Amino acid sequence: MNGRQPWREGHAEASSSHPPKRRRIAHDDPADGFHDSRNRSPASNDQYTIAWICAVPIEMTAARAMLDDIHEDLPRHTNDTNTYTLGGIQGHNIVIACLPIGQYGTNNAASVLTHLIRTFPSIRLGLMVGIGGGVPDKVDMRLGDVVVGTRVVQYDLGKTIGNGQIQRTAIPKSPHHLLGTAVSSLQARHERDSSRIPLILEKRFDEHPQYRRPSTVDRLFLSMYEHTSPSPSCDECDRSKLVPRSRRSTDNPVIHYGTVASGNQVMRDGTQRDNIARQLDAICFEMEAAGLMDILPCLPIRGICDYSDSHKNKEWQRYAAAAAAAYTRELVAVLPVADVPNPCKLNSVQDDEDKQCLRDLRETDPRDDKTRIEATKGGLLRDSYRWILDHDDFRRWRDDPQSQLLWIKGDPGKGKTMLLCGIIDELGKDPDRRLSYFFCQATEARLSNATAVLRGLIYLLVVQQPSLISHVREKHDHAGKQLFEDGNAWEALSKILAAMLNDPILDGAILVVDALDECKTNRHQLLDLITKSSRVKWMVSSRNWQDIEEKFGRTKQKVRLQLELNQDSISKAVDTYIGYKVDQLAREKRYDKETSQAVENHLVSNADGTFLWVALVCQELADPKVVRKRHTLSKLKLFPSGLDPLYNRMMEQISGSSDAECCKEILAIASVVYRPITLEELKVFIESLEEGDYDDLPQIIDSCGSFLTLREGVIYFVHQSAKDFLVNKASDQVLPSGAAHQHHVIFSKSLEALSETLERDVYALGVPGFPTDQVSPPDPDPLASIGYSCVFWVDHLDASEPGVKMSDRDLQDAGIIYEFLRRKYLYWLESLSLLRSLPEGVMAVQKLEALVKTKEARQLTGFLRDARRFILSHRRAIEIAPLQAYASALVFSPTRSLIRELFEKEESNWITLKPSMESDWNACLQTLEGHGGPVNSVVFSADGQHLASGSFDSTVKIWDAATGACVQTLDVGRVLFRLSFDPTTNSLLSTDIGLLNLDHPALPPASDDRSTAITLRGVHQSGWGISTDGVWIVKDGKEMLWLPPDYRGGKFAVVGSTVAICCRSGRVLVMKFS
Repeated sequence: MNGRQPWREGHAEASSSHPPKRRRIAHDDPADGFHDSRNRSPASNDQYTIAWICAVPIEMTAARAMLDDIHEDLPRHTNDTNTYTLGGIQGHNIVIACLPIGQYGTNNAASVLTHLIRTFPSIRLGLMVGIGGGVPDKVDMRLGDVVVGTRVVQYDLGKTIGNGQIQRTAIPKSPHHLLGTAVSSLQARHERDSSRIPLILEKRFDEHPQYRRPSTVDRLFLSMYEHTSPSPSCDECDRSKLVPRSRRSTDNPVIHYGTVASGNQVMRDGTQRDNIARQLDAICFEMEAAGLMDILPCLPIRGICDYSDSHKNKEWQRYAAAAAAAYTRELVAVLPVADVPNPCKLNSVQDDEDKQCLRDLRETDPRDDKTRIEATKGGLLRDSYRWILDHDDFRRWRDDPQSQLLWIKGDPGKGKTMLLCGIIDELGKDPDRRLSYFFCQATEARLSNATAVLRGLIYLLVVQQPSLISHVREKHDHAGKQLFEDGNAWEALSKILAAMLNDPILDGAILVVDALDECKTNRHQLLDLITKSSRVKWMVSSRNWQDIEEKFGRTKQKVRLQLELNQDSISKAVDTYIGYKVDQLAREKRYDKETSQAVENHLVSNADGTFLWVALVCQELADPKVVRKRHTLSKLKLFPSGLDPLYNRMMEQISGSSDAECCKEILAIASVVYRPITLEELKVFIESLEEGDYDDLPQIIDSCGSFLTLREGVIYFVHQSAKDFLVNKASDQVLPSGAAHQHHVIFSKSLEALSETLERDVYALGVPGFPTDQVSPPDPDPLASIGYSCVFWVDHLDASEPGVKMSDRDLQDAGIIYEFLRRKYLYWLESLSLLRSLPEGVMAVQKLEALVKTKEARQLTGFLRDARRFILSHRRAIEIAPLQAYASALVFSPTRSLIRELFEKEESNWITLKPSMESDWNACLQTLEGHGGPVNSVVFSADGQHLASGSFDSTVKIWDAATGACVQTLDVGRVLFRLSFDPTTNSLLSTDIGLLNLDHPALPPASDDRSTAITLRGVHQSGWGISTDGVWIVKDGKEMLWLPPDYRGGKFAVVGSTVAICCRSGRVLVMKFS
């Protein structure tokens, strides 16, 4: 209790019989005119647990008036620019801070709170208290009422979609559990006893009339009626535009609970207010809370001073601020002091390391995927999915703690994905529920593997609850981005997710995975994880596939919901969807009643419970180029029932169009590419269009609308079944010469485009050590059209039919590949680095080398051998900084390296004295970096594909012998001196402590990769030198030349521009720079 009796309304400030433990100093504070007492502060900053944030001075004045006592100031953290008032309420030590004068909005609020929690590290709860604008048509709201934000949504965060509409992307945030229960407790108390706000206002502001309820009339005007008078007063406004309202029985503030809409601009438009409020179910507008919710558990409390329209004036602001402060005092009194959470990591992604970790984790943002999917499918219709919300199976899964898994399964086109989108929206309305989701997509490799699923789920959980970043950072701090990308990523991410789900903050969490059948890589691992997770509810969807059936069939705590067994519900939902689509068509095409009815009847009769079929037919009916109004009834009969017959008809229609050749070419390209390509990338491959006709491509793709869709410049299949149909049932029309021929066409076009576009320093970075992770593509981006070609040209060559590869001169000494590599190899590596795809380059060179082994092409064979050694030796340097391809990579290559000889003119001219290198590549293929101590044991697997190494850092690492990538790290807890692979398998490793199963490393458990990420740090001196980590030669603190491991040492000397380095190998490296 901080050595005093708590203040209570109706009692003296402190009991005279209670022995005081603090020196009390009576004074008049000129800042607000209130008489208060100033007590000695608690012993240290970490005894303050509640932050009270205000936006304007009148709010801070009202806040100060609520304190039982005011404490003396305490030291602030270095660079903390805030000014604080410290005090106490009912045993809680509170810090009050105000935004800088004239600076409002979410960003400024976040800045103030960030400084505050650095100075007061034990702050655990935040209160954003002040004035706000009410939404009068949602509830009977009056000026002076109080709004408590049970949810906060940033309403001005979103993206523009079709027809200029704004798609809001902000996720609603809810108060911390402790704040939520306190609000509930106080709300229940007010059901029995009236609020103490009037009594608090009377006692705390008795001598300050400016904070009393104004005598000004509370006027509410119609939404459409604008304030036109130059005076802020509404005395001259049209009284006929007033909204009639009955007089309340009392003038005391009423407390409202609901959603607060937060943004960076003042809401002063009644029509916009109502539109946004309806969309978000909001009852109040303000400008700061959204900036705080991601930093600290926070509750917005707003006194209503206007109605968020143009009829604003300041007469009600002080009273509204006082009412909000009075409620806050009453709320704080409900919080038990002992219930303030123990110190833990703040709920904030607040430092650079956190942000970098989140960037490395992000493979995709599932929220963006959901938005794109809904837009691609024509929008989400609530009436088409709400049937499941009342379904017994769904309710049983949702409400029964023992039901861990809801498996929704059905045939293609039955609406599984949109069903899950709707359920996600409905479950997301519960402010106390944590929800994460992921959409598997077989048409995109990066979204069709089990590791990507975990990355997406974890990413969205951290975005919603930033304090969870600590679980990721624990491993990321050791391994960096490699944690999420190497062969050990699944194990690491599985453990991270398990640790998160054990966090009490995720009690009752729900994880959703759509289209499990489209998870092509390591689906069995994902199925195992789902079936074994006990502290979370899962909802998944899939087609009726046997491997999924076998795995889930053995799971006891599941609810199976098969769409084919719910045909009545599905049919009604499809009928509702049909009604919605026909209404759209009728408005757009001006159907008469007879036409509308005929269209609806035909769709209902032929849909067979398939949403996709309806969507495709309606898409054709809506296109005036395909079906004109007068032809609608006759054309209807041409749409057959069933997806495959409909796809067949669509192909016939494309074949008969004037753009048939181009459409089929685009479909052929889309069918064989390894990821969805952009419109710019498509232009590289298209043969049937002249360059002057490229502007027509969006319209031509639109003509393929039954199969393809164009979203934000990227070409996607409308559905996996569309691609399946083209590849398996229409290949004679789309790929008449075979898929292998199409692969070869893409290869040829790719190489042609790369030869024309690639050049040195394509992004004009200039600085040799410019870090890859700080590169932003210029506008226009020279790699925009060739990004796909850069990464996949060799894959398409490899997929070409053997006859094509053997018959042409591509792989001959004088062929196009040899000529391309001779002229562009380093430029290609630079571009791969810029595209964050250098590992794919390693695989491409090795794949090329394997292809050419069967040819009589000695020059190309020799070049590829050198190219492989070059990229394996210098991959790390080029990954870190793309322009090191021309600096470190060339300087530290053998003097007779073919790459070095061919690109001699590309060597950096500022290196005037270069190290004396060996003439040829030595036996060292590459240097493997990652162990945190000396390596004491190493062994190859029987097939030579893997290598195991043990170290004094108590880890065993498994390496890909071809690429040098670390695929697994085992934390064995002790130094191992003997390693050997089982001769029959790569998954068993014999060690000092027993046999390790690398597929299921239970003895000892696998852990994160402890490799130390290289930190680029410059020296604090001018001129040339070595970075503090010994990795870079630097000039004036800027990284210039990356040093391979063999050339790093602990000591160095600098004389002018000459640098001498003592290497661990025993050499002394001397280099001179201009």
